[in-house]
Amino acid sequence: MEWNQLKYFYEVAKHGSFTKASQSLKISQPSLSKMVSQLEQSEKQVFLERNKHGVRLTPMGEILFEGCERMFSQFEGLKEAIAQKGKECSGVLSIGASDNVSNYLFPELLAVFQKNNPGVLIKITSGTSREIRSQLKEFKVELGFFYTQVREKELETQVLMDVEFVIVAAQGLKLADLKKQGYVGSQSTDYSRPYVAMRLLRSVGLSPEVRVEANSLETQKRLVLSGIGFTVLPRPMVISEIKAGNLKEIKVPKKLASPLYQVKRHSRVLSEAAVLWERHLRTELKI
Repeated sequence: MEWNQLKYFYEVAKHGSFTKASQSLKISQPSLSKMVSQLEQSEKQVFLERNKHGVRLTPMGEILFEGCERMFSQFEGLKEAIAQKGKECSGVLSIGASDNVSNYLFPELLAVFQKNNPGVLIKITSGTSREIRSQLKEFKVELGFFYTQVREKELETQVLMDVEFVIVAAQGLKLADLKKQGYVGSQSTDYSRPYVAMRLLRSVGLSPEVRVEANSLETQKRLVLSGIGFTVLPRPMVISEIKAGNLKEIKVPKKLASPLYQVKRHSRVLSEAAVLWERHLRTELKI
């Protein structure tokens, strides 16, 4: 019992005719008839009853036909599974992002991406924009995501999306009250010019007295939660704390927002994983 013999028998039985099966298989009718006869001779069974109208399955033929149907169905499923597996992306997705992006924007997006691309190893570096720019220039990450504009000629940027920022404190305050409050901000030495939160504060007429500096927005949030001054953070970072009443949003006369930039090394050809991640971001964020 050989594979081709079973395939030819199956096609004849399915079509109910040697003529139709030979046309489907694109082989001559005599060759097809000979192959089926060899199958019957090798198994010492009659699987098909021939007549002038075509063929009909014998009881043994019905058993063989059902077995062939299961076998060929499994075979096609196996081919499809292998073909699909071959299309899956593999390799490494290496990205750098501000800590708030890594902690509050990307986790759910990365979870869906990883589910769709299980062969990709995801490596995330969190840090300041200066640190991520350094990683990009040293080819340690392929894509960077942060709020600071880039001026290095080695790097190119594009706006990924606008992110809303809010001023928060542990107690309810008005904007005018903040002039007497200490500000918890980023480390000024990490930036060559005023960083995003400071620019946003100045846009609503505030030049706060900095009481504490931290290079992590997560740390800034926790300091403010403990009662130390106020700070400016991306809204996704503080939604749950504002809803719970642990942080109070200070109302301002205009919406505070900043572009989130996607940054890569100039002229660098991205890996397949990075290209898929870019596409995934634009689909999920509806960009």
